[in-house]
Amino acid sequence: MTSIFARMVRRSPSNVVNVPSMDGALKPNRALEDADVVTELPAPDSAVLSKGRLVIASEKRLVEVALKGGGISVLHSLPAEASCMCTLPDGSFVVGMVDGSITVLDGPFAGLVIQSLGAKQIVCPTAMHFVDESNIILCIGSSVHRPEQWRRDLMSQGQTGSVWKIDLRSGNGTLLANRLAFPNGVTLTKDGRVIVSESWKHRIVELEPSGKLKVLLEDMPGYPARLAPTEDRNGFWLSIFAPRRPAIELILQEDQFCADMMNSIDEQYWMAPALYSGRDFKEPLLGGAVKHLGIMKPWAPTRSYGLVVRLNSDCQPTSSFHSRGDGNRHGVTDCVEIAGHLYVVSKGGNAVLDIALTAKEIQS
Repeated sequence: MTSIFARMVRRSPSNVVNVPSMDGALKPNRALEDADVVTELPAPDSAVLSKGRLVIASEKRLVEVALKGGGISVLHSLPAEASCMCTLPDGSFVVGMVDGSITVLDGPFAGLVIQSLGAKQIVCPTAMHFVDESNIILCIGSSVHRPEQWRRDLMSQGQTGSVWKIDLRSGNGTLLANRLAFPNGVTLTKDGRVIVSESWKHRIVELEPSGKLKVLLEDMPGYPARLAPTEDRNGFWLSIFAPRRPAIELILQEDQFCADMMNSIDEQYWMAPALYSGRDFKEPLLGGAVKHLGIMKPWAPTRSYGLVVRLNSDCQPTSSFHSRGDGNRHGVTDCVEIAGHLYVVSKGGNAVLDIALTAKEIQS
């Protein structure tokens, strides 16, 4: 603890903590907080468009959500909680679960279960995207920690993630990249390039055929999650599941402090990012986040936040939708654009939101 306070006092260039401000295309607003709620679900996580249907992974279920009225119907019950999914061109689903298994539902590969890739057991499936009718790209966030242990992976400075291409016909995988800091989203460009979000390095990278990483966007003010192509495929939607905060960035520089915190304090009370906050009076507070006269200010620096960013074809931000410190639509993990509407998954807010896009947002 002494070293943290000393670091704050010394303020030498090597240990000054800087988190980029939200400005320009990331200027805060209330778009997520004011959005229509399509439906409420327990801990919704992934979203896909399958044969015109909006399908959401919520705990141990895949549910179809009616775009009008918000009614839900259960498509599949799962043996474990879903941690990611994608849909194949034929409308079947590939689902990654917190127990590390990858399962195909429906279609010609129905019943296929993949639990390892070569000699490596799958531990933490975080995101996937189809390549064609029999191949997918899979992100494995960590080789040590399960998906629900993402905070422990962050506070441990985890860099054991990898990205694989999997042939569903054979069940074999080809390693595309490894030693990544929690890859947590993947998509393909119109010309087939693989784009990945790397959460703990706050950036988006392209996986080049040579195996090298090309940085497309870096130093984001939050931890990026899933990537989804816009409907016209001229850009991307990026979900940010938690904000970066100077106090947490400072703590991340102190390995011993992080180890002591993880070994002695219940995880929900760590000074770490969260999918939601303000529900328990024992949660840690950041400076400025104390309510005044019973009111939480919008700009209060909470451990959770809601944010979706529109990226152009070069992965540069052009617009964004927010749920600020005083909001409840935090922990955004995924979204999908359908017919001029953006359907946003707020895992921290237990809701699926509907934002009607303007012509400028669609064409930017």
